[in-house]
Amino acid sequence: MVIYMVRKTDDIQQLKILLEIQFKSIEKQLKEYDRNILKILRKLNTQKKYSNMNQYSEDVEIKVRSYMDGDMRV
Repeated sequence: MVIYMVRKTDDIQQLKILLEIQFKSIEKQLKEYDRNILKILRKLNTQKKYSNMNQYSEDVEIKVRSYMDGDMRV
């Protein structure tokens, strides 16, 4: 009976170790997903800023006059 208990305890320890390994693996994968999601969000945020700038540049007409022009009147 004592030998059975020792073996059972050893099995429980092995299961605990296996569970810890699995949890660490899952945690690592979740961190990787988090990093990927952050990268995607940063790219989307950057694209949004550029699209806002493009919208602004399309809406505003900018007149440029060169000093090389013969007529310098305003």
